[in-house]
Amino acid sequence: MPPPIPSLRDLLGLYLLAKLLGLVAATAVQARGGSEDLSVWLAAGISLLVVTGCFRVLGWPLPSPWPTARSGLGLPACRLMLALPLGVFLRVGSEALYLLSAAAASPTLATEEFRTLATASTTLPTWSFWPATLVAALDEEFFYRVVLLGSLATRWHWSIALLASSAVFALPHASPVAFLGGLGLGLLYLQSRSLWVVFVAHAAANLLHPGLQWRGIAIDSDLAWQLAWLLAPAFVAFLAWTSLRLARDPGAAR
Repeated sequence: MPPPIPSLRDLLGLYLLAKLLGLVAATAVQARGGSEDLSVWLAAGISLLVVTGCFRVLGWPLPSPWPTARSGLGLPACRLMLALPLGVFLRVGSEALYLLSAAAASPTLATEEFRTLATASTTLPTWSFWPATLVAALDEEFFYRVVLLGSLATRWHWSIALLASSAVFALPHASPVAFLGGLGLGLLYLQSRSLWVVFVAHAAANLLHPGLQWRGIAIDSDLAWQLAWLLAPAFVAFLAWTSLRLARDPGAAR
């Protein structure tokens, strides 16, 4: 008898349960005077344990959008070291594309958004920040890419699944940059077929701004706009090139 396959309603309930338990734990830690890094670490850790535990206890198979491939928990299909610069590129590329799009709509809005991105890390990260960021990246990649994108791609065309999972990924972040980053990470997952590749890329993206702050590196406004005109087209080219590869390879995804 084949193992039961979770429905979309099951996945929604699992997501809400995991996030609710993580939020309750994080709120309790902060109420007792715990640090924000500890609450992030605890919320992400509990969420990850709930999701993986439910799949284990209920006997759900991990979704695999590839007709002849295992689920994305195996060895990386590309070198993990390449995921580090790719993660940084996806972060700055998505931010550049968003800023240029905002500038086309309203120069004032673009200036305000640039200040928001530039001041995302105004204090030096503590030692507890780094492991908290890694756990959060692993939690998000396992659910949004392996579970959600994988499940949707077994039901719909991979392009529709990619857009839907990226939109869900952007909701808790409340940022268009997260949607663009979700597109890049989703394509990277579908292409690499590896959780670990997108985990390293996501972690590198999350650590970019705090890392610059930690090293005391500030990006000049004029230089940032000049780089945006180079990075935004490169980011769009990456999305188009990866999508074209998936479309031409019938074994890449359903």
